Amino acid sequence: MKKVIFIVLLSFLNCKSTNSLIDYEVLRKGYDLIKIENDFEIKLTEFYPCNCMPSCISTKFSLLIGTTNNINLPKKISILSLSSNDENFKIGDLIKIKPTKKPYDESDRRYPAYFTKENVVNGENKMVIIGSEYKATWGIPKLTHR
Repeated sequence: MKKVIFIVLLSFLNCKSTNSLIDYEVLRKGYDLIKIENDFEIKLTEFYPCNCMPSCISTKFSLLIGTTNNINLPKKISILSLSSNDENFKIGDLIKIKPTKKPYDESDRRYPAYFTKENVVNGENKMVIIGSEYKATWGIPKLTHR
């Protein structure tokens, strides 16, 4: 029991304090996941590597956001990737994505820890999930061209 309390306390100490409101409706929704069957390419526009501390209640992942040229896909898409698959990507890289299934199910407590940022929504500062404004999929990224 002491170990669990220590881990939870340590998690709170590592988070920076903010006066922003958390938009729990957005957090509950998470990402709007779509199923993609075939490999595809994106041009990387944003990259958020996992830099979180180990936790027993989250799956560590990185977030890639990029544009596609495939008419069957959204123009801009978020890719959730297990952090062990990441390379040192740079903005502008052409990256091949191999779609994978979600590494957890809804009953699993190891859901992803979201990347959040402060944003002004209806005149109020709120925390929002980065990349949740785009359709998303789980995938394995591989650099194809720099």
